[in-house]
Amino acid sequence: MSEDTGFASNYKLLTVIIAEEILNPSVDQTFDYQSTDLDTLIFDEKLRNSILVERLLEIGNIGINIHDRLFIKNMLIFSKELKNLPSIASDENEFYSEFENHSSFRNLVVDHIIININSYLDVEKAKIYARLFKALVCAKIDWEYFKHLTACLIFLNLHSIPLLERLAQLEFHTTNLSEESRDYEKEALLVAGGIAYTTNPWSSDFFLSETGKDLYVFGISKTSYN
Repeated sequence: MSEDTGFASNYKLLTVIIAEEILNPSVDQTFDYQSTDLDTLIFDEKLRNSILVERLLEIGNIGINIHDRLFIKNMLIFSKELKNLPSIASDENEFYSEFENHSSFRNLVVDHIIININSYLDVEKAKIYARLFKALVCAKIDWEYFKHLTACLIFLNLHSIPLLERLAQLEFHTTNLSEESRDYEKEALLVAGGIAYTTNPWSSDFFLSETGKDLYVFGISKTSYN
């Protein structure tokens, strides 16, 4: 989001909207936001009347700013994923309790969401980010590890995901990959993304890091919190 947009100039109000959306996701679960083009998301009457879109349009200058439209789409996808969270009363959940009662923590979380959601050019990453966030809310990972995994997500090349899915079927034992079945290009993408490694430059060995495994389990796997 550029400095001359409504979002940037109304950042404090934006943080309030996002904080409320975290506690009470408002999006329509039946709508396929991911497959909808940016024009439809902004100008479709039904979507314009949705609570989140209506509130974001009130503070954003969306007319010709494509990046801000993408931000809205990413936020809709993020919020839709949150709707699938187990029903947990805020006073029974450590994350929600801290989020509601400590403004410093709430501001850190909301800033992190806005900065990351705003950075994704592919909406699939917004969905992965939301799943990692759900793992945080459900105490599967802590705040520091959440930040680490989402930093890795920034550099993840989505074309490498089929290899991660294959490795998951092998319980992440890369030694079970036959030489004929290896995909060296996707292996290189995972190494470049910082979640896989080789032991030396003269060897063809390949290992997925624990971070890579957790990124898949908590963020990419279709069975995570769905």
